[in-house]
Amino acid sequence: MTNSTNTIFTAVRPNGISNVTAYETSVLDFLDSPVKYTLDNATSCYPSLSTNASTVSQCYRLSSIPSSGSISVVKYVGIASSDAFNGTESSTSLNTAQKANSTGYSNLLQSHKQAWNDIWNSSDIVIPQEGLEELQYATRASLFHLLSNVRSGNESTGLGDNSIAPAGLTSDSYAGQFVPLSNSSRWLTGCRKNRTNLVSWIWNRFLF
Repeated sequence: MTNSTNTIFTAVRPNGISNVTAYETSVLDFLDSPVKYTLDNATSCYPSLSTNASTVSQCYRLSSIPSSGSISVVKYVGIASSDAFNGTESSTSLNTAQKANSTGYSNLLQSHKQAWNDIWNSSDIVIPQEGLEELQYATRASLFHLLSNVRSGNESTGLGDNSIAPAGLTSDSYAGQFVPLSNSSRWLTGCRKNRTNLVSWIWNRFLF
């Protein structure tokens, strides 16, 4: 569904789970100015687009391009489900995407970098011994994958109180469902309370 020239959204519901709905809203912004365009939602604009009921799209045809010969486009996305935003899923996803757009790409990127710097400063594992460079890379890769799939633990109900998916939040393992692994609770609880416990778990898990 489309509700403006630069905003589209869709809603999905898991099969067999009637009380859960999630909205995803996308706001598109051209970073280069001026860029003139027209909307063209004719079927011929995207012949390879999926016909899935939850698929939504918007087609832009440019009528002018900056003198540089290139354009930069950013898509800001807001996602909200009834797990945490029951009754306000649509407005929450829309407001989140619009807020990101108004904040701007550069500011969001700087905030993202600062957040990861703070995490690494408190969670990094340094292996100083020479000849163990591969182990250092593997350790930091493991930290990154685990930390990027959990939250700080200060969120409201429905945001940070679930187990992680087997292969990450964006995977389709087990049809995307949150299936607890045999050892996930061992480190997940410790991570949410204290990231140091998570680091200790990774150290013991991968080095011994």
